[in-house]
Amino acid sequence: MKLIVFLTLMSVAHSQIADLLRETVRNQLTGQLFFAANGQSCDKSCKNQNIKCLFPIMQSQCNQTGIMSYLVKAQCRHACGLCKPCDGISARTCLPGSRCKDSNKMCPVLASPKQCSDSKVGYFISQHCKRSCGTCIPCAGLKPVPDCSKDCGDENDSCPAWANEYDYCSNDSIHHQWMMVNCKLSCKVCKPCGGIAPPKLRPTFRPVQTTTRPTFRPPTTFRPPVGRCDRGRTVGVSVRDQCLNTHNYYRCLHGLQPLRYDFILESDAQDYANKLATFQSSGPSRIGIDRARDVGENIAEKASNTFTVNDAVTGWYATGLGFDYHSGSLSKETDAFTQLVWKETSSVGCALRRLGSETFVVARYRRAGNEISTFFSNIRQPIGDVCEAVCGSSACQGHDGSRSKCDCERSGSREDVPVCEGRCVVSCPRPRNYSEQEWEESCEGVRECRCVTSSSRFGDRIGATCI
Repeated sequence: MKLIVFLTLMSVAHSQIADLLRETVRNQLTGQLFFAANGQSCDKSCKNQNIKCLFPIMQSQCNQTGIMSYLVKAQCRHACGLCKPCDGISARTCLPGSRCKDSNKMCPVLASPKQCSDSKVGYFISQHCKRSCGTCIPCAGLKPVPDCSKDCGDENDSCPAWANEYDYCSNDSIHHQWMMVNCKLSCKVCKPCGGIAPPKLRPTFRPVQTTTRPTFRPPTTFRPPVGRCDRGRTVGVSVRDQCLNTHNYYRCLHGLQPLRYDFILESDAQDYANKLATFQSSGPSRIGIDRARDVGENIAEKASNTFTVNDAVTGWYATGLGFDYHSGSLSKETDAFTQLVWKETSSVGCALRRLGSETFVVARYRRAGNEISTFFSNIRQPIGDVCEAVCGSSACQGHDGSRSKCDCERSGSREDVPVCEGRCVVSCPRPRNYSEQEWEESCEGVRECRCVTSSSRFGDRIGATCI
């Protein structure tokens, strides 16, 4: 029976088959797309070769470059969207006029539900016996489902970059929910009616300056307005969230693009953190051996079992308080800070390892920073709404614009100490003659940050004190 069906269908004119194979029409009822099974529209071999292709860490490599990305794309063609499977048989496609019909008189006899879905001849039968197999329905009398929205747009002109370059629309992004509400167009949540409208800017954003040539729009940079740098949660969240939230907060203070989280960098960072904790390595990793040449690194170690990734990133940033942006240069004392705020860095991954009372934190960055040849083009000073007080070797920084106050105060007979009010961070280098272990060199606060040189109303805490 199958052989008869196959021979009957093969007798159909070649021109009819070509027309059927070129059909690509929109299903007006469900919004699905019907793809005819030609080599350009679909691929019968479009599938995943590994069950791990469905894991988010594998799918995150689909938009990356490099050897790992190449291997993932080769095994996960379907998951990465590199091909379209030939599943048009199950699509109920609306065809205009008299095109939804059977092309062979034998269709009412041959097109049984079993034959229409047969793995060998089902495709041929369903294409030539569309009406009998229910592959299509006539469009006459059907009302098309609206596929556009008048309010489909972006609330921020940086939405395209956040969606396409940083993948913030993805389900595993900590920014996913916010992007679904504020960046609908860039996240392809909706379709605009009458073409793509220009992004809607909130009143707090400065409009882009136009030039004398209306067809030219100068490139814009990410400059957050006052109070828009979101600190996010730092307590009770994962290592990944602390890593991304804290890095992007401090980069935002310098008007820099936010980083994207990289799971490969996290894996490499975890391997090295394990080596540090088990004394297989010490100090910075070796370029070309422990990490790639285009990958940067920051490391923090502390004798505390409560030390967090947030504390480590804050400490790295604090080493740059008081940095001279006009004549400063790359140095060992501030290289952790300059890597954190390196303009061309686009992704980060962090790892934490505890062993007894010791905690090790490793952050890896791509692209690597701290290049002497491009140093000044990659280091930006904080935005104008950030205040800073530098008092000798100590410094503090306030982040609440006009609500923050930064000043130097006299601490008894000792030297002046920095004090900042509002959301802040402070750096208090350990004095050379201080040998106790309790000294805190940096911290972050929501109301006040200062350096305490002796016991006071802050109790017995010495060094950086934040409340």
